[in-house]
Amino acid sequence: MTTLGVLVHERKTLGEGPGELRRALADGGYPDPVWCGVEKSKQAPKQVRRLLDSGIERLLVWGGDGTVRRCIDTIVVEDAKLELASLPAGTANLLAHALGIPQNVREA
Repeated sequence: MTTLGVLVHERKTLGEGPGELRRALADGGYPDPVWCGVEKSKQAPKQVRRLLDSGIERLLVWGGDGTVRRCIDTIVVEDAKLELASLPAGTANLLAHALGIPQNVREA
C-alpha cells in the first residue's frame, strides 16, 4: 500500500476540519497516515522534508495556494518522486479552482 503523508495548515478550514479528513482517509483505507501540521505556510518546507525522510510516496496538502506552493517548491528542490494531492482549505484557492478540485473533503 502507498505510504501517505498529510500536511495540514492548522489555520485553514474546509468542511468539518481535519477530523473529517482523518475519517475520510480511514474510510479510504488510510487509517494512520504520517501526519504533521503547520501554523504558517513558511513552516511547510521543513515538514515536507520530514515527511519525505519518513518514506512517503503520496503527499496530501491541506491548505491554500501559499502552502501548496511551498510544498511543491520543496518537492522540486529535493527532487522527490511522489504523488501530490491538494485539499483547498485556504482563502482563494486559485490553484484548486483552476484544477477543478471540489471544495468538499470527500470529493476532493
